[in-house]
Amino acid sequence: MIRAAYILVAGLSVCGCQADQTPAESSSTSASESSNATATANQSELSATVLYIEGMVCQGCAEAVTGCLTGIEGVARAEVSLDEGSAHVRYDASKTSPGDMIAALQAVDRGEAPSFQVTVSDLGE
Repeated sequence: MIRAAYILVAGLSVCGCQADQTPAESSSTSASESSNATATANQSELSATVLYIEGMVCQGCAEAVTGCLTGIEGVARAEVSLDEGSAHVRYDASKTSPGDMIAALQAVDRGEAPSFQVTVSDLGE
């Protein structure tokens, strides 16, 4: 049985995953237009990046990643795919950066499970 506990603390989510879990069925979690995005910035003014996240093993992990990313000031949208192990993120580059996102994801307390390992691919938008 999959166990996951969600606690939102200062923009970070906690996922109590166990390393021996099996992945959930095909899923993705999306949060659109975070309240942290600049009200005047439209989608064409936002930067985009793809984060590749090792260690997401269940829907709880995907939700923790989504909560973590959308809790960062300047993140406008985060679409997380458990199957692809990725997060497509639109953000205001004057407020945050992919490095900030990586640091926040690596700081997520996952109990006994190892930290998320994150790499980035800038889309040049």
